Amino acid sequence: METLLNDCSGEVQDIDSDIATDPEEMSFLVLRVVGVMGQAMQVVNPNLISSILRCAKKTDIPLSNQKAAIHAFRLMGINDEVSNVLMEIYEDPQSPVEKRLSAFLILMKNPDQAIVRNIVNNLENVKDKQLKSFVVSYLNNIRNSDEPQMHQLKEYIELTLKGKKPPTNKVFDGMSRNYKVDSPLGSIQSNIIFDATDTFPKEMMLETTAKVFDNNYDIFEIGVEGTGFEPTIDALFGERGFFPESISRIMDLAGDKIPLFREVLDRVAPHQGKIKRRVPQDHLRGLQESFRRLINEVRFSSAPEATAYLQLLGDEIGYLKTSEMRKMAETLFMYYHVFTRTLPAKAFFALTSSNENEVFAHYIFMENAFTRPTASGFPLKFSLAGVLAPGAKGGLAHSTMTDLTFMPSVGLEFITQMGVHIPDYVDAGIEMHTNMYHESSFKAKVAMNRNQIRLSIPAPKSNIQLLSISNKLLSVSSGQTKIVPSLVDDQIDSTNCQPLFSGLKYCTTLRYSNSTLMDQAPYYPLTGETKFAVEIQPTGKVSEYTATITDEILREGEKGRHKVKSLKLTLKTEGEDSTEATASLKYNRNKNIFLTEVVIPDYDVEAGIKLAVTGSNADGKKITIDVTNKNIPQLTLVGRSRLEMMRDAMLQLQLVIPALKTDASVTANLRKEEDVLIDLETIIHLPETSYQQKTSLKYNGDTFEVELKSDASSEIQKMIPNLEDHHRQLQQLIEDMLDQKVAKTDMKLRHIVTKGIEVLLTFDTCLTYTTPEPRHNDSRQGKFIYIAPFTHIAIQTALQRHTIR
Repeated sequence: METLLNDCSGEVQDIDSDIATDPEEMSFLVLRVVGVMGQAMQVVNPNLISSILRCAKKTDIPLSNQKAAIHAFRLMGINDEVSNVLMEIYEDPQSPVEKRLSAFLILMKNPDQAIVRNIVNNLENVKDKQLKSFVVSYLNNIRNSDEPQMHQLKEYIELTLKGKKPPTNKVFDGMSRNYKVDSPLGSIQSNIIFDATDTFPKEMMLETTAKVFDNNYDIFEIGVEGTGFEPTIDALFGERGFFPESISRIMDLAGDKIPLFREVLDRVAPHQGKIKRRVPQDHLRGLQESFRRLINEVRFSSAPEATAYLQLLGDEIGYLKTSEMRKMAETLFMYYHVFTRTLPAKAFFALTSSNENEVFAHYIFMENAFTRPTASGFPLKFSLAGVLAPGAKGGLAHSTMTDLTFMPSVGLEFITQMGVHIPDYVDAGIEMHTNMYHESSFKAKVAMNRNQIRLSIPAPKSNIQLLSISNKLLSVSSGQTKIVPSLVDDQIDSTNCQPLFSGLKYCTTLRYSNSTLMDQAPYYPLTGETKFAVEIQPTGKVSEYTATITDEILREGEKGRHKVKSLKLTLKTEGEDSTEATASLKYNRNKNIFLTEVVIPDYDVEAGIKLAVTGSNADGKKITIDVTNKNIPQLTLVGRSRLEMMRDAMLQLQLVIPALKTDASVTANLRKEEDVLIDLETIIHLPETSYQQKTSLKYNGDTFEVELKSDASSEIQKMIPNLEDHHRQLQQLIEDMLDQKVAKTDMKLRHIVTKGIEVLLTFDTCLTYTTPEPRHNDSRQGKFIYIAPFTHIAIQTALQRHTIR
């Protein structure tokens, strides 16, 4: 420590450090460390005391270092040498107030009568009002204290003041003071130190102590020391500051139009009426000048410096300077720049220049372990841990074709251990590994030219595990690990595969031990290895999948006069099991025809949709939609419209389905001459059936005339030839069924059916509801017999259609 301090000479003699160190900062740090170590450092290195005293007496080093040298004695024993030096500093009128008060506070930690006598007698010669105000308040707080620890010090002060007038000072009016509040539970003490040249406090301290069994114990102490804030505060709130100038201009601008606003501003800046200012008429320019002056004063003034420290239970936790905060801010800004600009740019460049990039992370969680004693004396240890490992591999590679690769994967493993662990002697037990894993892969090549984009995806060459869940037991003994075999002979191992699409199949794997066959089999998961997996397996018959988009202009018609815009999508699988599908869009600009077509040869699909818009304003417009399969029309939808000078209009919609021999149309006509005529005609043609309906409406200004005509014809019997033959065959079948004999009787089925019908008819005849005329005191009720009416109807229908013999 003495070597590092080096009498605060500004020279660092630590030649082993490779990092450039500020000598003043190193001296400040050493003095703070010595102050924390206190009496232990005084005993170990007595020569260090002389070096600290030389630092305290120096005036050419920063004031913070001088005060740190004085504060280094706060936990040390004060001998005559230290006491004399501190008294010299306290009585030196050339020293700053903060330094003199620091020496005073160290002297008053454990003073004798001579020190108290010198301080009290010297009060009359103290010219600095701030110093005198603080010392007087400190002594008065001691005199007014009832703490047992202060009795001896109070006696020293009273003996010194015997026959003299006690020192007094005024209330807080910008002067340095010591505040102290005592209570049965403890005390709170605060120091506020001002400088004679400034109105802003230089130092502020708050200390709390707790009283336990007539002894005081420090709870916490917070202190703040600051310099250099006065220029900034004066630039903001001084006589020529930004805010007073702005308020003055606003008041002048408001004038007497808003008295309430002027009253509020007078309260904010009460001295504006006493100070005569020449406010220019151009208030906006004046505000700009005030703001520019504020920026210049803040920029060219020295940077404010502050130090804050915290002591907890008598030990210093740490301190922080504004210079260090600025360095921290600069470091954070540098890392922010690196993480938001530099790293993303490098990552983007790496991803777009190679497809061999790898990003993986490992996270270990849930590390729990505990040990339980056993009757044998060997400790039984249980532990559980989890490992998460996500990652991805891939990127872009540019050459004649752009290669895109993306292969994400994630693994999750839980490791459970149970066994006996004695270091250097025994390590044996059972481990259970539960794994969950997922992986996928996407590789593609993209080629582009003037009118074509081609995407190629190679078929997977190995199995892809979409999801895998496994569990296995391991035996650990003497550093060796073995898989525990299943105790059950009936091992289920099944794989079920289903085709996914051409070249790939979807498989499910299941492996477990069937423990239901053994009564003494262990419970899951101790039955052995278990696995469930869902994976995609290649069939090996497809080597590549390609998708091609082609955009071109075709020439059709006579001598290629028609320009046809074409967009074609081709999907193809290459290999032994090759398949191709084509979808095309064509637009003929000359004929206004839009054509779509889908062709899949392997599935015998060749479908198309044609949309055409023809006609003119004179002849009317026509929209046709044709749906074809193998160039054979399957459905046609036609819409026609015509409008001539708002006097003759026509609208028609027609649907044609050739395969069903169906044709339907709806036509509406409107004519307006002397009268208004509206015709609505509906025509439907079905196989061997036709229907026509026409509705006419006439309006001549006074009357309405409506005419409705309908015509329907059907020859549906032509669709079912030999209808009479079918009727006779059905009749003969029923007769044959009724002529069958009942086993072990001489009756036929006809007799049973006939008798059953007769019984039903008899019950139907007896279906009555009789209610006699009411008599006096007669409470009898009529009887009601209910037979389901649909049975009667069904029997009558059967009797009408068939004659039962």
